[in-house]
Amino acid sequence: MKQLAIKVAIAGAFGFVSAQAMATGLVSIPTTGFSVTGGTSAYRLCNTTGNFGSGETDVPTSTLNNTCAVFPASTATSPVSGYSLVASRTTALNLNDAAHTNNTNIRVGTMRNYMWRNTTTNMCIFGVRVTTLTGNDYDLNTAGLQSFEINDVTYGGFAAYNGSSAVNAGYFTSSASGESVAYRIGRTHTAVQHRADPADEDVPASGYVAQPLTASAPAASTSINGLTAWPTFGTPTAAQQAAALSANWVTFTSDANAIDDDGTSTTDGTALYYVEASCPSATYTTTPLADVIKFRQTGQETGDLIEIKASGYVPGTGSSATTY
Repeated sequence: MKQLAIKVAIAGAFGFVSAQAMATGLVSIPTTGFSVTGGTSAYRLCNTTGNFGSGETDVPTSTLNNTCAVFPASTATSPVSGYSLVASRTTALNLNDAAHTNNTNIRVGTMRNYMWRNTTTNMCIFGVRVTTLTGNDYDLNTAGLQSFEINDVTYGGFAAYNGSSAVNAGYFTSSASGESVAYRIGRTHTAVQHRADPADEDVPASGYVAQPLTASAPAASTSINGLTAWPTFGTPTAAQQAAALSANWVTFTSDANAIDDDGTSTTDGTALYYVEASCPSATYTTTPLADVIKFRQTGQETGDLIEIKASGYVPGTGSSATTY
């Protein structure tokens, strides 16, 4: 992901120019999705610079490129007043599978998980980020170095207490460079691939859309919807650029890689992503739930489609990581 250069993308790439000034703060992510041209999308747009990381991304400021962005004093500080930190944890983020690592752990970074709570409103804010991306070779069965790229971060467990209501979501970029942003946020379990035109990093490749529709979407349980071949790839069908709504999950589109194929690196990691949701006192828990946070490599450039699952804090004991 390329950052810090002020660059206005072609208006048609997102439907409006990319250097936008908007109000800061967490934004509503409803279970009903968003009305867009052609139908409904599970996703809303946030930072519209950089063509989802293929081009030059402008980090948010107090006046520019700040839709969905917040500016707390630190990563340990709640992005909304009235909340206190009640739990935090740090753990290695490892890829371990048969196809790439031969069932051994390859560390790709460090996951940091936070939980803030407002005892007056019985609301919680859940935060997750990845720091210190390693650049380690995750594919032991392919020549050369393949560095894991985080194109989407997905957080679950919200259907039990927020199944018919909106949650609020956003992100914090704590340094002026070296971290990803949130290009879009969706009420969906499905990460949808986005690619740039090989001839122009600022223009989406043919068939790729900024806000995937729910029409013709694969099953809500689908982790990644996308193609694999690069750079001679075909044009995706409408169904391959679609995502079903899911009340249980919130997905943040990102682009973080210690050794990125587009020529830049983001060793600091991802932004800190937040979800604010109902957190009832009767079921409130600080016990992490297995497999409720997912990190996806969606093949934006050359990488395979891969998902890494991790445990995380959830709104309560009724939360589930298997509801779609």
